[in-house]
Amino acid sequence: MESRVAKLEALAESTDKRLSLVETDLRSLSAKLDKYFLLGIAAIVGLAGLIAKGFGWL
Repeated sequence: MESRVAKLEALAESTDKRLSLVETDLRSLSAKLDKYFLLGIAAIVGLAGLIAKGFGWL
C-alpha cells in the first residue's frame, strides 16, 4: 500500500511541475499576443489614416 501511495505522490509532484511550466508558457504567450495585437491596431489606424488622406477626407 505504501508503494502505491509513494507512486501517487511522485505523480502529483511531476504534475505540479508540468502545470507550473504550462502556466509560464501561457503567460509569455499572452504577453506576446498583447504586443502583436497593439501593433496590429496601430497598423490598421495608420493605414486608415493614409486611405483617408488619399481620398481627401482629412
